[in-house]
Amino acid sequence: MFLLGLILLAIWITVACTKGSTGVVSLDNGLNFSGGARRMKTGANFLAYEMYNDAGRTTVWNASNTVSYTAASKASTGLTLYGRVAAGQDVPVGSYSDTVVATITF
Repeated sequence: MFLLGLILLAIWITVACTKGSTGVVSLDNGLNFSGGARRMKTGANFLAYEMYNDAGRTTVWNASNTVSYTAASKASTGLTLYGRVAAGQDVPVGSYSDTVVATITF
């Protein structure tokens, strides 16, 4: 078993639309959501994590807490997604993954 330390990350979600268009981006809870937590999976093992729309990691990004943007041009732009994997999870070493769907509503 591996006792995991705190992991923080930030990634980009790239969006593009017509100049001046306003969109709202929501995220679903992922394929392995259970008990109020997003989870990554490898085999029969799970690793809890969360995604946020702010650098302080205080606002969970989901279907209720969305991110709005207005396109300055037709060029793609990036929205920053902040992640956290909590420390202290006692899980086997492995490649953990989940699938989360981002929906853009205009």
